[in-house]
Amino acid sequence: ENFAGNYARKIDLMTAGKGVYLLTVSNGKHQSVKKVIVF
Repeated sequence: ENFAGNYARKIDLMTAGKGVYLLTVSNGKHQSVKKVIVF
């Protein structure tokens, strides 16, 4: 099956310490890395 479209998922970073994190999202074929800054 092909699942095209937009998907959302909330991630709670309230317990994460201050800093810069790399968030990796993968679906098995493709991968995306985003920088997240917690201050």
